[in-house]
Amino acid sequence: MSVHKSECPLAGGKDAKKITVTGQHFTPITYEAEPLTLTTTKSAVLVDSREISRQMNVKSRASISLIERYADKFKSHGLLTFKKAVMQRKGQPERYAMLNEDQAILLMTLSRNSGIVVALKSKLVKAFSEARKARELHQTEYLPGYHELHDAIHERAVDAAHERYDHINFNKLVNRAAGIESDQRGTAPLPTQSLIVVAQMLALRAMQAAPDHREGYQRAKAAMIPLIALTTGSVLQIGGTPNGK
Repeated sequence: MSVHKSECPLAGGKDAKKITVTGQHFTPITYEAEPLTLTTTKSAVLVDSREISRQMNVKSRASISLIERYADKFKSHGLLTFKKAVMQRKGQPERYAMLNEDQAILLMTLSRNSGIVVALKSKLVKAFSEARKARELHQTEYLPGYHELHDAIHERAVDAAHERYDHINFNKLVNRAAGIESDQRGTAPLPTQSLIVVAQMLALRAMQAAPDHREGYQRAKAAMIPLIALTTGSVLQIGGTPNGK
């Protein structure tokens, strides 16, 4: 499971024009573009009801009361999952719900339609849209590229005893180029998914052009230098071969 933030700029700010009414000047009310946190699992993209409550400036228990009162409506839009937060101090664990996009919009629709809620709806739609694009990219670009790369590694492996380490080393190289840990590939946000796809493509081309796995790894490392510099600000050293071979 991965948690990431998506930002959506809202109208207003320092450039907002003043409105003149009966000789007085009024500045339109604006709402800060605060990041919206989504939770991505292998099967769904969800938002914590506490996150919605916080950004609407309402108490979490008020949102939970609405969700419970209209539970049938929420369930008609998908699985409704309640959870309990771990309490740092003694007391009743806080109850919250993990909502999909339609359920989150329903919760906001049931709330007062203030300027904050309108802005949050727009931000929510954009965040979920980006999350869906990331999942689609993972399925259509990342997975085929992953299998193609590792098929090429298998074809050039010296022996079965060391082939496993070749696969591991290439995976670590791609992860470093994309700036992620090994367990974040499936749930990374859209920009990171794109970096993973590009890193795999570079590694595949390097391996396909190399006579063996050692040369392929060296070429892949050289090809990753711009990406690693972009994501980490450091430069990858070219020396060394996988497994010291």
